[in-house]
Formats: sequence, structure tokens, C-alpha cells
Amino acid sequence: MSRPRKPPHTSGPGRKHTLAQIAERIAAVEFTVGTSQWSLRAARTLAAQHGVTLTQVRRDKTAVMKRWRDELPRSAAEAKAGLAVKLQAAEARALRDGRLDVHVRQLRLEAEVTGALAPIQVEVAVTARAEAMSMEDRARAVVAAYPRACAVLGVSPSAASAIEAEEVAAPSDYEATR
Repeated sequence: MSRPRKPPHTSGPGRKHTLAQIAERIAAVEFTVGTSQWSLRAARTLAAQHGVTLTQVRRDKTAVMKRWRDELPRSAAEAKAGLAVKLQAAEARALRDGRLDVHVRQLRLEAEVTGALAPIQVEVAVTARAEAMSMEDRARAVVAAYPRACAVLGVSPSAASAIEAEEVAAPSDYEATR
């Protein structure tokens, strides 16, 4: 026997809250984040005031931050400059009042809004050039570079390991294995 289905809720997106209540809660979250007063205590207070869980308030904050981040690139240059001025003014007030915790939160907010915390994507193009050198010429080049490599590493080449470039000769069976 199957269970009877519940009728769908019709009061809005949530079961308990209307669209107006949700908009009011999101506006309160946005105000709290915008004034650099966001903390765990502030989030808990908002949750209690609006009758939702702490997780829901954090989701609202994430949605607000995402909306701000999405609006920023579409804004005009003057809007970006205005936001930067507001953030810098809030940072200056926090420093003047000796509130380093607020200053740090404000810097973090600025970094989140501008997308500075997003992963950096870098394109690297690698080009290599291979010259057609004989094995004997390659060996001479390695032997010639040995003293310079020792100098870069800060070690002195020992007498036993020093090889003169003129002493390098191709083995007699070199041509046969090539």
C-alpha cells in the first residue's frame, strides 16, 4: 500500500516563509555583510530573528556575495570605483577605531566581491628548439658546460672529474650503434 502524497506547499519557496519574509531576511543579511558586521554571533542573531537555521543564513550570505560578484563585472567603471571607495572608507574607519578584526573582515569582503580569491588561470606556451647535433658535439657541449654548472651550484669541480672537451672522442663502435 502506498503512502498518500503531501499536497505541494503554496506559500512560496519555503514551507514556513512567504516571499516578503525571505526578501526581508536577505536584505538584513545584505546589510550586515555590507556594514562589515558579519560574524558568527551576527549570523546566529539573524537566524533567531527570522526563524531559520544558521545554515540558511549562511546560504543567504553566499547568495548575496554571488549576486554582488555577478553584478560587479557588468557595472560601469564608476560603479566599481564607487564600491572601492566605500570599502576603503570602511577599512579606514575600522583602522581609526582600532578594530583590526573589522578591518580584516572588510579586506576579505573586498577580495570576495572583486573575485581576488578565485583561482588564477594561466596559459603557458612552451616552445622547444632541437638542433641537429652529433653525439660528439653534444658530449663536448656537456663537458664545456660542466665548470659553469659547478660555479652556479657553488661547488668546485674536482680534478678527477674535470674532463677537457678536446679529450672527448666518439667511441669506435659509435657509428655502428647509430
